[in-house]
Amino acid sequence: MIQAFMDTVAEIRQTIKTHAVDLSKNEMMTRYALIDPLLRELGWDLSNPSDVVPEEGTGFGKTDYTLGGNAMIVEAKKLDENLDKHADKLISYVRDRKVRYGVLTNGQKWRMYDADATTKSPEIEFDITDSDGVVLSKAIRLHRMVLVGNISLHTTATSPDDDGRSGILVDVAPWSAEQFDTITYKGHAWTAKKHMVDLLVSVAEWLVREGHLTAKHCPIKTSSKNYLLHTEPKHQNGRPFHSYRRLEKRMYLNVAYDGDYIIRHSIGLMEAVGLDRSEIRLENRRL
Repeated sequence: MIQAFMDTVAEIRQTIKTHAVDLSKNEMMTRYALIDPLLRELGWDLSNPSDVVPEEGTGFGKTDYTLGGNAMIVEAKKLDENLDKHADKLISYVRDRKVRYGVLTNGQKWRMYDADATTKSPEIEFDITDSDGVVLSKAIRLHRMVLVGNISLHTTATSPDDDGRSGILVDVAPWSAEQFDTITYKGHAWTAKKHMVDLLVSVAEWLVREGHLTAKHCPIKTSSKNYLLHTEPKHQNGRPFHSYRRLEKRMYLNVAYDGDYIIRHSIGLMEAVGLDRSEIRLENRRL
C-alpha cells in the first residue's frame, strides 16, 4: 500500500531528526532503525533466510544483506557516512557475486548500481528526505516484486491441454493496482487510464503490432485450464471468455480480471513472447 510505505518513510525521517547523533556513530543502529524498516516495507522478509541473508561472505569480504537469493546485495553504512568512498567496493562485491544490482545506503541516502552499466554512476539515487513522490518513484525499484516477485513463466509440459497443446502458463499471484499503474519497456509506456484493463489491452495490441505476439504463442494460460490469450474466445474446457477483446491476427484476449491482476498479466504477455524482463519497469504516475 502506498500509504503504508509513506508512513514508514515519515517514521524514518523522524528517527533521523531525533537520533541523528547516535545513528551517525553506529552502523548496526542505523541498520536497525533506518534501513531494516524500509526494506521490510519494500517487501523483503528479514526473518526469512530464503529471502534475506545477512553477512554473506564473498571474495572481497561480507555483504550486509543478500536479497532474493542473489537478486541484489545491500551495503549499509552509518548515518552521515560519505557513500562516495564505498562505491568501488560495492561494485566489486556485485561483480564478484555476479549480481545484477547493488545498493549502497547510510539509511538516509540510497544508491542503486547496475553491474551492467557502462559507468560507475548509480542507476537511481534518492534521499529519504526528498519529496514523497521522488522517494516513492525511486524506492519502488528496490521492491521485492520488481526484483524477484515478477512473472514466473514455464511450459506446462506436465499439464497439457486435452488436445495435447501445452502452452505457456502465467503465474497469477497479483500485483497491487494501488502501487503501480504504468509499465515501461525501452522507452515505451502503457498507463492505466479510465480502467485498469486498458493497460492489459494496450500492451497486447502493441505486442501484436510490433510483431512480438502471434497466434503461435497461443494458448497463454493463467492456470492449467484457463486462458489469458487464445485463437478463440474460450478456455480449455470450452467455457467462453466472460469478457474479451479481439486482437489482430485472430487472437482473443481475456480481460475478465480485477485490477490487481492486470499488471501481472500484462507483464506475463511481455515475457511470454521473450521480451527482456530486466528492461521492464513498473511505475506509479498518479502521484
